[in-house]
Amino acid sequence: MYVDLGAEKLVGAEKDGKKIAVEVKSFIQKLITYEFHTPLSQYLNYRFILNQKDPERILYLAVPEDTYKTFFRLLFTQ
Repeated sequence: MYVDLGAEKLVGAEKDGKKIAVEVKSFIQKLITYEFHTPLSQYLNYRFILNQKDPERILYLAVPEDTYKTFFRLLFTQ
C-alpha cells in the first residue's frame, strides 16, 4: 500500500525519543463536512499502517486554527 494516500503534507519527526507523524490538511472547501471524510479515512489508513510499520509513532492531524475552533469542536467531529 502506498503510504501517501493523497495527503497534502505528511511530516515525520522525532524528539527526546518521541516519534510523531503529522498530516497537514487545509480545509478550504465550502462543504467542510464533505471535505472532512477524506482526511478522516486517510487518518484511519495511516494509523493502521503506522501501527504495523512504526507502532511507536503517534499520528496527528494538523488543521487551520479557525477550522479547529469551529468544526473540530463539534460533537460530530469529536
